[in-house]
Amino acid sequence: SDLLPLVVAALNDKVAAESQEELTKLRKGLELSQSIEIIRAANNGKDEDEDENTIVYASTQFQDGEYAYNPNLWQVNLEPCGSTTCRLTNLRNCQICVGGGFPIASLDDEMPNSPPC
Repeated sequence: SDLLPLVVAALNDKVAAESQEELTKLRKGLELSQSIEIIRAANNGKDEDEDENTIVYASTQFQDGEYAYNPNLWQVNLEPCGSTTCRLTNLRNCQICVGGGFPIASLDDEMPNSPPC
């Protein structure tokens, strides 16, 4: 009876901590779903081992962009990620991805889905 308020307070604290943890996960998921990145797979884009790490050269959030001179195009300014730079020899193995790794275009000028120059 005297411990009841303490038990209730402890349960409330646990629920609040779990709710905060869930909100943090949801925010990270939302941020990831709205991301645009230029990446290169550690295996140079070959699909044999999808579990290998990817190298993120630049990224931004979709909602930080704006319409370009053409209203059919959305323009974003990519920010470098860390100190990793992309050498021109590796550019052909890079992809433009949205939503945490879903490729929408390749930077390989010999592939059919590459963006126009």
